[in-house]
Amino acid sequence: MDKNKKYLLALAFIIPLLLIIYIFQINSHESVKGNITVWADENTYDYLSKIAKEFEESNKRANIKVVNISKEEYLDKIKDTEEEKLPNIVHLDFIGINDFKDKIKIVNETNEIIETYNKNFNKNRLKQVECDGQYMGVPLTSKPMALFIREDILNKYGYKVEDINTWNDMFKIGVEIFNKTNGEIRLFSKKDIDNLKLLISAEIMQESNNEKELKANIEKNIKSIFSSELISYYGDSNYVARISSLEIIKELNEELIPGKWICKLPPSINLGANKFYDLGGENLVILNCNNDNIKLIRSFISYAATDIELLQTQLIEGNMFPSSLYTYKDKSLESKVKNTNIQGSSPFVIFCNISERAPILKDYKLIQDINSKIIEEN
Repeated sequence: MDKNKKYLLALAFIIPLLLIIYIFQINSHESVKGNITVWADENTYDYLSKIAKEFEESNKRANIKVVNISKEEYLDKIKDTEEEKLPNIVHLDFIGINDFKDKIKIVNETNEIIETYNKNFNKNRLKQVECDGQYMGVPLTSKPMALFIREDILNKYGYKVEDINTWNDMFKIGVEIFNKTNGEIRLFSKKDIDNLKLLISAEIMQESNNEKELKANIEKNIKSIFSSELISYYGDSNYVARISSLEIIKELNEELIPGKWICKLPPSINLGANKFYDLGGENLVILNCNNDNIKLIRSFISYAATDIELLQTQLIEGNMFPSSLYTYKDKSLESKVKNTNIQGSSPFVIFCNISERAPILKDYKLIQDINSKIIEEN
């Protein structure tokens, strides 16, 4: 075979191959082309706007508009907007998903994202977005709950962090410190009332099988929290402990609150009971889609929920706690928080352990309903 024939055969093989690659690339880009709108609030705008810009850089034919809406107006804006004018993507917590169930688009793409990335999320968070075997959204943030306690105040009045294992231990020490300081120092900050109510309710629910008994125990414990001896309603620093998720990290790093703090697992109702609780978070939800933009919507939600590098940055900066479990597999999470756990594990490590090990809550909606009823009665 002469050289010319060899060249012709080579070209006959290479040219179709190049055409196939070219067509595939065109189709790949076309699959994520289009325009979509995402609504964020002040807690999520920084991340969603950055992730949208990063996504657009890799997908030149995609245009993602991220709109910042105040947290106070966010749900009302969704409620009052006509269906055809709704954004493509919003974020909602468990209660929001239930409130707007009729507006949410149940599409195969949401199920496909969860099926593809299900090991990315803990079972509790997946359960919160599931309804009748379908997924209503994709978890974006989580809310693992930890105890932050001022070791300097405990030591000053004769206590140690190790003395606190159950809520009864906690309340007893709180009342004693209140009495020893003539009411100057209370146990909790008013900032954490909602966290306290939800965490104690979740713990009681996991320990109870009788709904009537459950409601009575929750009401009894929640009402006791409102005792004037336990909650600091005035002043920014006259309290011993915080029950918090990531909200406290910025306050500590910016030294907005004084003292030497210890971050540890929260107390339990009974000695030896579970202390790992993730109380929900925000989920990316589809409200508006069509055949022209659904591939872009699916691709963007997948990207936003699993972009490890940017999610880690948000976590370390204390902006949001990602639901993606793979976010936690990094040495950067050993970063210290000012005046906290000087010799122990970083709070980030503790939060991550809580999120990974949190069990499925039996009935999160019932917890919310009981707490709402108690608030109305008070």
